[in-house]
Amino acid sequence: MGETPKRVVRFYGNTDNAMQAIGFKEIVFIRIDQLNDPFDPHIYFTTDFGVDYATLIDYVRQNHKEDFEIFNSRLPEQNWNGFLTKITDRFAAIRNSTFILSTCAVSEKQHPKDNLYMWSHYGNGHRGVAIEFNTDLLTKAAISKEKAINGERAQIGTVWSEISYAATFIVDPKFRTIV
Repeated sequence: MGETPKRVVRFYGNTDNAMQAIGFKEIVFIRIDQLNDPFDPHIYFTTDFGVDYATLIDYVRQNHKEDFEIFNSRLPEQNWNGFLTKITDRFAAIRNSTFILSTCAVSEKQHPKDNLYMWSHYGNGHRGVAIEFNTDLLTKAAISKEKAINGERAQIGTVWSEISYAATFIVDPKFRTIV
């Protein structure tokens, strides 16, 4: 991530939640697996072959003939199934243990409060509340809370993550998946 912004904005569609944040001077971090927004960060692994090893092998055989033998020798079926289990379990563990505060950064060019989409979507159709936070104070609070919960100090670089959204999606008609 580049430089951490000095201020971020959190939209509250539910004004009671915003009033609670103000009244108690607290914020709520939610587990990443509890997000319901299709644009929020979801961590998952998908493959065009699912658990069907035979389809994977047929695809490699037909489309990468020159690499088939080495591919087949290095990825036997038990390795494929083991990989799928490990990656699925790992992503589930991350989803179930990662807490976030979804915010929008304030930049020199634009302030999230001026974005009509943000107000309509995250601000309950322009009826919500937007609260601006100082990232230095939030960082200190997050590090302190992490130490209190897990007995270890989080690294400053792990507190903030920038999410970049793709401007366009390409659909591969062969597999009907987003590439």
